[in-house]
Amino acid sequence: MGGNTYRSILGFGCEWPYAEKQSYIISRTESPSALPSVRIIADEIPAFIRRLKADAGKDIWLVGGGKLTSLLLAEGLVDEMQLCIFPLLLGAGIRLFPENALGSEWRLAKQQTFPTGAVMLVYQK
Repeated sequence: MGGNTYRSILGFGCEWPYAEKQSYIISRTESPSALPSVRIIADEIPAFIRRLKADAGKDIWLVGGGKLTSLLLAEGLVDEMQLCIFPLLLGAGIRLFPENALGSEWRLAKQQTFPTGAVMLVYQK
């Protein structure tokens, strides 16, 4: 996850919700983490993600971070996107993808509608 998302989660005042998972925080401004399951990554981000993808194990899950998502999309490192749309008009906010995000084609692989009106869309490259 990106540094802003990491700081937001820490600000919730709860236990680290991903304690059972190895977490990588992509940030040039974070100090080393005191949490045993958190590692801060500051340099060579695309190369680091390529190494993670090459390792055996589960998929990589990216939590938040429009800048980080755009970087990984530009490097061709995202294979699937899960987008949850909530029926709420904010009037303002943070863009899902920064303006400089590169265009690419995705295929809708799955959709799920929830009783709240939220919709989960799963797109694959």
